[in-house]
Amino acid sequence: MPEIAGTEVIDLSYTVPASTLIERIDNYEEVKFDGVIKQVIIVIPPGSGDLVTVKVGVDEFDRLAFANKEGNYNFSVNYPVKHGQRVWAEIENADSTYSHGIAVTVIVEKFVSPLEVSE
Repeated sequence: MPEIAGTEVIDLSYTVPASTLIERIDNYEEVKFDGVIKQVIIVIPPGSGDLVTVKVGVDEFDRLAFANKEGNYNFSVNYPVKHGQRVWAEIENADSTYSHGIAVTVIVEKFVSPLEVSE
């Protein structure tokens, strides 16, 4: 079992304009370490109703987290990630009038790289 080096927070929050889809190719962060995603937090604020849909994934895996109604969502996950993979959030705002600020936070436990281990 790899040694845990700490926790990294990936912020994929976005203010989505009216009638807009923010795609995974536009809202991602490339992982710069090996680790395990432990938690995904999505906040769809009051007033968003069922007009906002959020999908979070890694590379081609698109089932890490999903929310489509206003509320605070806290997903416990255990998904391994490697250096160079992309963690992304797609956010669709179906509201034709208002933009909505959506919070998406991904918590990752970082592994100690072999070069960081002292003998």
